[in-house]
Amino acid sequence: SDQNSWTAGIWYHVAATVDDVSGMKMYVNGVLQSETNPYTNAPCAANDITTLGTWGDAGIRYFNGSMDEVRLWTFARTQLEIQTDMNHELTGSELGLIAYYNFNHGESGGNNPTVTNLQDLTVNAFTGTLDNLSLRGQTSNWICADMRLPASLQESSEVEPLYLFPNPTSGNIQVLLEGEGPATVQVFDLSGRVVLQRKD
Repeated sequence: SDQNSWTAGIWYHVAATVDDVSGMKMYVNGVLQSETNPYTNAPCAANDITTLGTWGDAGIRYFNGSMDEVRLWTFARTQLEIQTDMNHELTGSELGLIAYYNFNHGESGGNNPTVTNLQDLTVNAFTGTLDNLSLRGQTSNWICADMRLPASLQESSEVEPLYLFPNPTSGNIQVLLEGEGPATVQVFDLSGRVVLQRKD
């Protein structure tokens, strides 16, 4: 990708597509990366094992981070389609969605040694199995992907927009407004559509 460094503790949305005309494309937070690959073959055979967090089933090149909201599709999605759906959970019944893992399992940071299945929310039921995770404590375990606002925002009549990835519809975002006078809080999706508005 064009992203040479990644900030720890920040969620990034990463999407990759492959088709027989354009080859492979990568999007980071909905933005097409210029460094793409002309590779046009299918990424894997129909009977290959699909793994998350490692390079195939070879047990090498492990991903050192957290993941949430993994989706596999039967076609190469457009940039607009990726941007439209990247900030909310899906239902599992979307057209062309072959597997969907929202990772809403276990207790965040809790004692989860028996919660070893990752449920596919599509009708295909491609349930995954967790390997080599302790499933206890704050690392190597299920997490809550809640996005927390900065500890303090400077008091002013206008506040710069805050961008959160992913926008967790299953979690909670608390906005505390202090001071006098009316206030409006609006939440937009990437296409600029207002998805939530509250006035005080």
